[in-house]
Amino acid sequence: MYWLTNGGILMYFIVLMSILGLYVIIERFVYFKMNENVNMSRIRPILRQAIEKNDIKGAITALGTKQSSTAKVLKEVLIFWYKTRSTNTESLEEKAREVALAQIPKLERNMWLLSVVAHTTPLIGLLGTVTGMIKAFQAVSLHGTGD
Repeated sequence: MYWLTNGGILMYFIVLMSILGLYVIIERFVYFKMNENVNMSRIRPILRQAIEKNDIKGAITALGTKQSSTAKVLKEVLIFWYKTRSTNTESLEEKAREVALAQIPKLERNMWLLSVVAHTTPLIGLLGTVTGMIKAFQAVSLHGTGD
């Protein structure tokens, strides 16, 4: 509390920015822990067996229960492949890119706020240092340096 009260008004902004940054970090941690925590090494053998047996519906069903972005991309690519029966790798890659680009906003949510906090908080601290030095020089000009 000593640093907050003696740091001046800018310390309150720094604390506010720190709370916002911590909020984003915790929110993203919880999101990734809840939604993106899928062990693809467990799903990979199931998908491989289903695709080798030409059971695309089974592979899509196995991926349908997962909430991760990777599973969603793979599921959409398999649906596209099942509907078109296209063996053209370029079209499958394009579909994967399209679905992956749709997933990016969910993964990057609130990251702009963390970027703003990371860029502005040091500048606010520097502003506090400069204002503190100005006050110190004003005190020296009024009272002198003393002994």
